[in-house]
Amino acid sequence: MDRPQLPPPLTPEAEKERARFKAASETYLRSVQRIALSILVWGPDPNRDSVVARKRREIRDTLLGLGHNAMFSEDISPKSKHLSLKSLEFAQAQAAHLIIILLEDSPGAVAEAHDFCNHPEIAPKVCVLIPRRYRRGYSAQGAIKDLENAHGGVYWYSDKDLTVCKVCARVVNRAEALRYLRYRGGTSS
Repeated sequence: MDRPQLPPPLTPEAEKERARFKAASETYLRSVQRIALSILVWGPDPNRDSVVARKRREIRDTLLGLGHNAMFSEDISPKSKHLSLKSLEFAQAQAAHLIIILLEDSPGAVAEAHDFCNHPEIAPKVCVLIPRRYRRGYSAQGAIKDLENAHGGVYWYSDKDLTVCKVCARVVNRAEALRYLRYRGGTSS
């Protein structure tokens, strides 16, 4: 379907104002695109050859392509060998703007969801991607349910959604919405 065309300006002043408006809105959009979010992408081992591991890599790579600082925790060198993995990931979660957790096929990601989805400062940053077939499980009825009810940070997907890019599109929509909200809030940190 073609987009409707704006009617032509009726006066020279209206034509000038349209040009000013167009330039201002394009400048705004370019400014927003310069906001880079730090995004953690948690899930199954990215070196595995599974549909879900490939989706995790795709999500990270797509976010990188959009200009974000998307990372796997596995790729971040710890500064202290004396801290637990949970403590290190807690520090990362505190510093991140957004945390994507792809639960399927990843006991570690399930543990991360349980560790962080109920923390008052971290939970609003979390977006859990979870198969619909997990709905009756303990995690779905506990930490995931609380996250969904309190913050809406849950996306239930079908197997088909995983392969037709709906899962990645959901993450992109979440990251880009957050980017625009952070810009409107006047902060890039």
